Amino acid sequence: MFTDQELQDLNNFLFENEYHIPIRSASGHAIGEPIEKSIYDFLKYRAPHSYYKQYELLNILYSNNLDHEGISRLNLLPNPALRLLLNRGVKSTTNWSPSNLFDEKQNDTADIIKLSHKENYDVYGLIDIKTFNTHKQGQPPNIISAYKLAQLSSLLINDPETSNTINICYYSVAWKVNSDTRITVVDTHLVDLFKIDPKNLYINWAAALQIQFHPHLVSQDFNGTKFEWAKSFLKKYCQSAQDRINTMESKFLNPFQNTLNN
Repeated sequence: MFTDQELQDLNNFLFENEYHIPIRSASGHAIGEPIEKSIYDFLKYRAPHSYYKQYELLNILYSNNLDHEGISRLNLLPNPALRLLLNRGVKSTTNWSPSNLFDEKQNDTADIIKLSHKENYDVYGLIDIKTFNTHKQGQPPNIISAYKLAQLSSLLINDPETSNTINICYYSVAWKVNSDTRITVVDTHLVDLFKIDPKNLYINWAAALQIQFHPHLVSQDFNGTKFEWAKSFLKKYCQSAQDRINTMESKFLNPFQNTLNN
């Protein structure tokens, strides 16, 4: 995703700066937004043709292919995995136009997209940034929908070559409050999703099937291929789904079904 030098330079940049706390923010994720913005600005300045916001990339792709209209735009990205991860919904894509461009959305898969081959949109790195207060870490953040990741895993299994176009990383940034108006970065971690053992991933079914973890606390000890990772995750997902179905039936269905049958 990053070269060692890129990562070192980014870390040094973050450690050397202070960030203003947004006036509208009292606590939580929003306080870290200036850090997220500065990361993107730093990367974009260094390599303007390599780093994009997800919505920005889609706007450029669609603007460069105005002969494609409506849902045909969904096929502009070069493979099914990227279409799954990066495309917006059918309605939003159909309604897109040069005068109705996409804006950034909270549920975008990634904060930053890295193009390795800018000419053909073929190789991507997806980077999601997670910031947190070192004194108020709280519950693990939402990472990605387990359902979407199950769909991706199925694609990787059916077409292993697709794995060459997919890298998903999480960049964890810990900050502390210096004053009423400023925060500073005290630690960073970059983790590769495909190096986390799928057996250790937690699926929160009560939170829209979100996988949740603190990036700086996960291990990076999975040494298999992405194909092997996908098979392992899909087994984890299917077992978790079956357990959820069993619980729903035994707790929320069967007692009441029995009442009706008596």
